[in-house]
Amino acid sequence: MQKLYIVEDTSFVVSLLNSTDTNHQIALEIFKKILEAKNKVRIVIPTTVLFETLFALIRNRIPKIIVNLPLESGIQANDLIVLCASLDLECAPVLTFDKQMKTKFNSLHKKIYYVLDDKDKHDFLNLLK
Repeated sequence: MQKLYIVEDTSFVVSLLNSTDTNHQIALEIFKKILEAKNKVRIVIPTTVLFETLFALIRNRIPKIIVNLPLESGIQANDLIVLCASLDLECAPVLTFDKQMKTKFNSLHKKIYYVLDDKDKHDFLNLLK
């Protein structure tokens, strides 16, 4: 049986994740119906939607989603795009020489490898075995 692909837009995803959004209940109701049909459908969230959603949630300080991220954290758009690309690829590992990226986003993404650190380098190389 061919699955029905459903592409979700930023407005839907943000409403779903933000319980204070005026459309949250409708988004939640629809999402539950999608989950009931999980054998028939496949959800697609494009990379652009992932990073737009993260920007919106960070901008609005949605605490249930953006946890352990200090208020003073500056977020580089390119780092956020890299993280979204990783999430879009089923949480693929991220290799970086940017220690701040690892430090800032480690609470959100556990597979960031700052490979100038011996432990992270070792852990990453173990993934390849």
